[in-house]
Amino acid sequence: AADLADLPVRHARYFQRWLDETAAEWPTLSSAAERASRVADFVEVRAALEWCFGARGSPQVGVGLAASATRVLWAMLQLSECQRWAERALAALDDTTRGTPEEMHLQAALGMSQMFSSGRSEAVRGALKRSLAISEARGEREQQRKLLVPLFLFYTRNREFNTALTHAANGVAVAETLRDSTDLALARTLTGIGLHFTGNLNGAREELEAAMAHGRDERWSNPVY
Repeated sequence: AADLADLPVRHARYFQRWLDETAAEWPTLSSAAERASRVADFVEVRAALEWCFGARGSPQVGVGLAASATRVLWAMLQLSECQRWAERALAALDDTTRGTPEEMHLQAALGMSQMFSSGRSEAVRGALKRSLAISEARGEREQQRKLLVPLFLFYTRNREFNTALTHAANGVAVAETLRDSTDLALARTLTGIGLHFTGNLNGAREELEAAMAHGRDERWSNPVY
């Protein structure tokens, strides 16, 4: 009986591991058939999430599961569902899950999915800023790197070009810390674009030429989350 009572938790945790593996593999899947099998198995993830956030579920387990699920849903471009599970998980946060890497990923997923679907400006701003604040407090440089493009896009779309430039400069600093020439090329490209928007054409050209030098012979991948 005890084993049966624990079965939903073990089911959820199994599929959280599956999601983490899928998130890592998804960019390498080259055919529709390869991706279709992952999409089909997502029905198990939905069942586990529904149980976690249901009346007899475990919200703490659900927060971790949703943090992993939203990363895969974002990669699949399932923005509405990504937003829905991020919102449910964030509503279930408590003192043990607030300020954790799970909240950091959920806030990023919420902000990005809202930005490209509902366009709720202040909600997007709040979610992305919260994710960034957690990443800075925890020293999560990798997450700061992933947030660079969403933050830059958000502020340029809102014509807040100086703030966008601040995030691009932070991206340069993070890339230099990580010693990643591809990330450095991206950050300097965004800096050049931001300078162009502010009318500093000479500065923009310098940054874009520097980006080309840093990014030469590098393989570019999707930089967003």
